[in-house]
Amino acid sequence: MAPPLLLLDEPLSALDPQTRSALLQLLQELHARENMGILHVTHDFQEAQQLGTKLLLLRRGRILQGGKPQQVFDEPESLFAAHFLRRENILSGELCRIGSGQYFRCAAAGWQLGPLTGDLPDGAAYLVLRAGQLQVLPWREGVLQENSWPVVLERVVFKSTGVDLFCAGQGHWQAAVSEREWRSLHAAAGA
Repeated sequence: MAPPLLLLDEPLSALDPQTRSALLQLLQELHARENMGILHVTHDFQEAQQLGTKLLLLRRGRILQGGKPQQVFDEPESLFAAHFLRRENILSGELCRIGSGQYFRCAAAGWQLGPLTGDLPDGAAYLVLRAGQLQVLPWREGVLQENSWPVVLERVVFKSTGVDLFCAGQGHWQAAVSEREWRSLHAAAGA
C-alpha cells in the first residue's frame, strides 16, 4: 500500500540533467498512478512549474501566495514575490487616467505605457514585466510604435534557452529572445 503523502525536500537539486529529467517524469507518473499527494520543496522554478498542481510561496514560515503554478508566476501579489520569482523588469510608478484610458506612468524615466486593460485604482503601483514579454526590434530612424522607445544594447548573454538582452533607454530592461530572433536583429553590444 502506497503512503498517502510523500515529503520531498530539494530531491533533484544535485542531479545531472538526464537523471533529473528522468526523476521528474517518475514523480509525475507516481502522482498520477498512485493518486499520492507529494509535498515537494524546491527553489528551482522550472521544477515547481513542471511538477506542481498547486504552488505555495513561503517566507519566514508564512504563506505569501498560493495558487496554480502559472498563476503565481504570472501574477505575483507582492513586491517580494515579484523579486523572489525573478521577474526581470520591476518598475515603480503610478496608475493614472489619460482621456478614457488608464496608463502606467514612470515619472522617473519620463514615459508612460497604455492604455491598459482592466480597471485598477489609480495611484502608486509597480509594473512587472517578464523578459519574454518585451519585443525587441531593429532600430529604424523615425519609426516608433505606441508603447515603444529606443534603447542601447548594453550586454548580451547566451543561455541554453535563448538570449538575454540587457538594454538601457527609458530605464534599464532585460529582454529574452530566441536565438533565431537574436540573429535577425543583427546587433551587438553598443547598438
